[in-house]
Amino acid sequence: MALAEAGKRITGLDLSERMLERAVKKRAALRVEARERLHLIQGDMARFDLAKDSAWLSFPSGHSSTFWKCAAVDCLDCVQKHLAPGGG
Repeated sequence: MALAEAGKRITGLDLSERMLERAVKKRAALRVEARERLHLIQGDMARFDLAKDSAWLSFPSGHSSTFWKCAAVDCLDCVQKHLAPGGG
């Protein structure tokens, strides 16, 4: 949410419908411009396709156990496919 408020275009991805519902409620509290920059989608972090390249991808630290429980190699393959040249 803070990144959207700071002017960054953000795509949030989560498999959990409940977590997405929480994110939608938090997004509703943002300024209109920030809400428009924050796109939320339901999907598996090990098998996602955003149909675009990104300058960077991030995993919130609170989700590290979720990351390692999923197919981490598959996830990192997806990340690599979505990074723009020189992205990190």
